[in-house]
Amino acid sequence: MISVDAVYNYYQYSDKTVSFADENFKLKEILKYSEFKLAEPTFKGISKLKLITLHNNYSKFLQNYTTRAEISSGRFTTKNILSSGNITNCVKNESKVILCNNELPNKKTIDFIKDTIGNCIFVKKAHQFTLGSISRTWGWRDNEFMGILELKKYHKSDWRQVISEYLSVVKQYEDKLIPIESIQITKEWEESRKKARKVVVQTTRKQKLEGEINFKLAERVDRSCDWSCKFVSEVINLKDFHKRKGIIVYGLEEQRKKLDDLFNIYYRTSKNKVIAAIVGQRDYEKLKNVKLHNLMTIEEFESDYNKPIARYVTAYKINKFYVENKELFNNVNFIKDNLNKDLGECLKELNNYRDNYNNTDNSLMISLVTFCDKNKYYDYPIYQTLKEVEKECTKLNFLKFFVQKSNYYNPQINKEAIPIIQELLKARKFRMDWEHYLTKEVPVQEEELVEQD
Repeated sequence: MISVDAVYNYYQYSDKTVSFADENFKLKEILKYSEFKLAEPTFKGISKLKLITLHNNYSKFLQNYTTRAEISSGRFTTKNILSSGNITNCVKNESKVILCNNELPNKKTIDFIKDTIGNCIFVKKAHQFTLGSISRTWGWRDNEFMGILELKKYHKSDWRQVISEYLSVVKQYEDKLIPIESIQITKEWEESRKKARKVVVQTTRKQKLEGEINFKLAERVDRSCDWSCKFVSEVINLKDFHKRKGIIVYGLEEQRKKLDDLFNIYYRTSKNKVIAAIVGQRDYEKLKNVKLHNLMTIEEFESDYNKPIARYVTAYKINKFYVENKELFNNVNFIKDNLNKDLGECLKELNNYRDNYNNTDNSLMISLVTFCDKNKYYDYPIYQTLKEVEKECTKLNFLKFFVQKSNYYNPQINKEAIPIIQELLKARKFRMDWEHYLTKEVPVQEEELVEQD
């Protein structure tokens, strides 16, 4: 049976090539002159559901679950864990995902899991799937089939079967979750634990953090120079480090350029929780053995799942869309009042999210974008809203030609153009709010016929 991965690869890598006589040819070009068509994949048990839907939801089959905690490197934590949008990826990568109820397991069970399972994440079911609003056209929630499956593209009589087929694929991933009830503490483990308590070396369970580290924390440069920030020394005692808010991302002096790029990404961010820092070689070696949830190297930061980079990259993509579609964002109220209210609200939501971030374009940001694109790691559901808006806004790309240029600071669309715009959108099959389809009856005055002599 063909796998979900095979379906994803088919649609993701559509520019397929074939080798013939030591030359590579693109299939798309060859098929233009052939009476044969490229065979599409089939999936056992699926007849109504479009397989492209599996590609579009490849990282979101378990989006109705949420992360509660994780065990990483022998440490249990409920903070700075993976985003809910990454649970499906964990299952695909054969990572251990434990399904809990509302309550997390007790300490004894957690210790047993540390010893027998190792690194894992704990999740719970946050909500059930629902049909969603049939009348709404924008801004579906993560658990609504109207948005996930784009049900309006199917005949209503097929909705039940389409939903059932999609859930059968989701179940393949749900079946890989480990129910917490199935984890039973063994007598052998309990006995070994009792013996371990007698060993003096193992009496101290937690890592003992001692000593002071001289961090040089990034601050804004007041004068013009080659750097965006300066690094000011602050001695921090490791014993109290866990009390600090935010994440310190550190590196050596030779990594200053990358840390300066990081500062440029976050320093004007209204919801920033990251601080760039430089440490000396001796402190750097000492920190290698320190495991804290709010401390990481610059290498770990740019190549590991963490919430800040998901937000930075998502905001970066929203800003890129904003730059390419300024006319739409400048005319949000026009879109709300005359075209589609839900679309207008989504544009406002995207703009507000974008305003919370600096959206700097530098080499580190490109590296973060590459990592997130490769792993499908973004800040859901705002990223899902962006993809929906991008798809529909291609039908609105002509609006810029109706914008009045006389008002430089606040260009608006002529009201007289509304009927023309609405007719163009009907031809493009853009779904407007129902009231904009009503045609107003215009009274026609009959002309009097004048007899000619």
